Amino acid sequence: MRRPWKAVLGLALLIVMALVLTPLVVHHLRWTQLIEREARDQEVTYRCARQTGAADFDPRLAGPTLLRLIARRKGGKRSWKVVVPGSAPVSATSFPAGDGNIGGSHGLRWISPDGQKKEILLWFSDIVGEFGPDTIWVDHLPKPVPALGQLTCGPVSRTFLSVL
Repeated sequence: MRRPWKAVLGLALLIVMALVLTPLVVHHLRWTQLIEREARDQEVTYRCARQTGAADFDPRLAGPTLLRLIARRKGGKRSWKVVVPGSAPVSATSFPAGDGNIGGSHGLRWISPDGQKKEILLWFSDIVGEFGPDTIWVDHLPKPVPALGQLTCGPVSRTFLSVL
């Protein structure tokens, strides 16, 4: 005589395995898509302003834009452009400026359109959002530059670069 409970038990085991494995496979596919998307070449624009009332960038509390930073990742390399309102973007050279910040830090150097040498220090938030660091804090060198002082920057746009 056949035992129907074995068939029912086998079917139940298959259903349980499907219920357990389906979320794992879906989760894996989502992470794979996220990693592939983040590995693509992209350009992120950060808006920098003076801000009060919050440590991290909050567009509702930020004042007028005093600086824009454009971070470009192409072919595994990162480059930066600096935009002062009313001026064209200027390429900046990155230099090490490690200070033990958890999110990391480095400096940028560039020559402004009027020929002045400029330097800033960037401190990156350890909180990463869809664009990259949620906040970048900027200090101008030499310290202090009373007209600018410390700025807080947040991502405002991201563009994926096409592969040629």
